[in-house]
Amino acid sequence: MKNFFQILGVFALFAISLLYTEQAVTVVRQLDDFMIKINEVKEQYEIKPIDAIITNDEIIPGLNGRKVDADKSYRNMKRAGQFNPNLFEYYSVKPTISLKNNYQKYVISANPKKNTISLVFIVNDSGDVLSVLEILKQKKVTATFFVDSDWLEKNSKQASQIVKNGNILGNLSYKNNYNDSLFTWVDTIISQLNKQNHYCYMEKKNEDYLKTCAMYKNYTIKPSLVIKSSPLKEIKENVKAGSIISFPIDDLVLDELGSTINYLKAKGYEIVNLDKHLSEEVEE
Repeated sequence: MKNFFQILGVFALFAISLLYTEQAVTVVRQLDDFMIKINEVKEQYEIKPIDAIITNDEIIPGLNGRKVDADKSYRNMKRAGQFNPNLFEYYSVKPTISLKNNYQKYVISANPKKNTISLVFIVNDSGDVLSVLEILKQKKVTATFFVDSDWLEKNSKQASQIVKNGNILGNLSYKNNYNDSLFTWVDTIISQLNKQNHYCYMEKKNEDYLKTCAMYKNYTIKPSLVIKSSPLKEIKENVKAGSIISFPIDDLVLDELGSTINYLKAKGYEIVNLDKHLSEEVEE
């Protein structure tokens, strides 16, 4: 028993020694010129998070902020032997009000500060999905394709082709009826094809459908712009940063899709699928 307490005492002294050593290192680090300079200027390089905007039953996602990780930045500068803001390391700060898990609202736009646009295609039996995919591939952009149970059952290979190049799938349930039992089947197939968020689609609000989609953790998309007849003209007149633009797949859209993408790129917008569009992460 005596030996046990002796060993215990040695370990206690060792632990206390480590604690004091760590405290001493911390004190020395805080007094180092690099750390003093980091603490003096770091606020200039930090970005405050932006809360999601909620207006009644609609939501626009927020954006993460960033803070300087002083310890990691200090180690980078000590290794480099110089103070350089380019060696700052950061960690994300999430907004207080976020899109995450906020499924009970209609998502009407991405945060406009991201300067992204998202193209949404409503798939039907007569739509030439493969031609749309070829145009997107040529233009090096991604989009979201909303499909229903009938189409998905008949076109499993095309569904796989959709996700192959970074596009994602949305859920139209059975003929856009989200109270139909096939809604969960479509959700399951989407999960098997691709790791992504899940989305419902509504041009007109429907409280019952919204509740169903929220219950199954689907974000409900209510597009900013629904193309009816003249894609390029309507987009030129109405597009803005953060827009979600919905297209049918028909001959007119196929004719103008390439020039529409060219126009959006020329305006400085990045065209991305809904996952990237609505993400609150900020790419450096």
